[in-house]
Amino acid sequence: MLTDKQVRALKPKDKEYIASDDDRSRGTGRLVIRVRPSGTKTWEYRYFVSGRRRKKTLGTYPDVSLVQARQAVTEIAEDRAARKVGGLPGSQSTEGLLGRQSTGSLGELLEAYVADLHRRKKRSADEIMAGFRRWIERPRPELWETRADLVTPADIRDLLAFHIKRGLTTGSNRLRAYLHAAYQWGITSENDPVVAAERVWGLTVNPVAAVPSQASFERPGERVLTPEDVAHAWHYLTETVGVGWRFPRMIRLAIATGGQRPSMLLRLRVRDVDLEQGVLDIPGSATKTGKPHVVPIGEHARPVLEVLIAQAQVSGHELLCPSSKDAGVPARVNSLTTALQLYREAWKRPTWTLRDVRRTAKTVLGQQGVAKDWRDRLHGHAMTDISSKHYDRHDYLDEKRQAMAAWDRWLSSTLKGNCQVGEVRQPGNC
Repeated sequence: MLTDKQVRALKPKDKEYIASDDDRSRGTGRLVIRVRPSGTKTWEYRYFVSGRRRKKTLGTYPDVSLVQARQAVTEIAEDRAARKVGGLPGSQSTEGLLGRQSTGSLGELLEAYVADLHRRKKRSADEIMAGFRRWIERPRPELWETRADLVTPADIRDLLAFHIKRGLTTGSNRLRAYLHAAYQWGITSENDPVVAAERVWGLTVNPVAAVPSQASFERPGERVLTPEDVAHAWHYLTETVGVGWRFPRMIRLAIATGGQRPSMLLRLRVRDVDLEQGVLDIPGSATKTGKPHVVPIGEHARPVLEVLIAQAQVSGHELLCPSSKDAGVPARVNSLTTALQLYREAWKRPTWTLRDVRRTAKTVLGQQGVAKDWRDRLHGHAMTDISSKHYDRHDYLDEKRQAMAAWDRWLSSTLKGNCQVGEVRQPGNC
């Protein structure tokens, strides 16, 4: 069994580990303390119900002492024993009901929700899971381990307030939306005959619903890039230390294609690029709307794609921009965001995002007389009017090519102008 001195002496390691307060008794479960790389020490009571392992988080040390943790385990074990002996009419005992009640933590609920997103082939699944780990598991491990049905609106409020104070504004609204969707899925899944057999969460209300999103964080963007912004990024991204080889070229590709969605471009495979026909033939699994999207390849996008394809073929990769950890999955959008941030800091450039490239292309093409309908189709927007949804089956590829040609003309003028004014390398060598 553990002593208080031993608990105090437990040091964090590269990976989390547990230490057991095992008294060698059988059938009553055991008390363990989980030590995370951050140094957080969390008490857990682990036991079995109908052959399945369960756990209950008891709090963090030293807020909950060894004596208090043992007392909590004793009370829980006695309560479980009393329920089991009391039984219920018929063949189902209270212990059987406990097996159907939620002992799953918030973290387990979120992981199950993301697993369902993967089953439904939602392209946002990995990004959402990364957000849960970055915004909840690492900074608030005690909340991550809290039973999902015991999380309160106050817990959600405090979590979001913590991140807002750290400067996460729009991101806090995204986190709230993801949590709300996960809880709603948990409530619904209990009535789903396919999912219910896997786990019952015991959820009756969505604790996120009572916490409002912050409308002031959702102001529409207004940033339109200047020709100097675009040209400087095009020429100097590849010269920035620490941004890697592929990310600057993927940002160039976003610029060259008039601001196509980064999440879509990162999912491009070699077979999606038809240089002979001059199109990116993007499947619905990679688009936001879930529908296939054809993007014309302009004169500035072609050389970027040729280099990316050549590198992918040499490396034996299917994706043009695979993750550094797993070549079978695309790199994450936040990797592009980080690369762009490093570039801005290195060259003392004003703040802008890849979404601003899209807005800039919309504005430039509008100024050049390209119809809004053509601009929207070039960017793959969902066309929700009755005619487009039910009757219009024209592919609008010729119109998209004309819009892309207009963007290419503006981009050519922009890049040449920068090379002359900035006295940097000639356009052909950029």
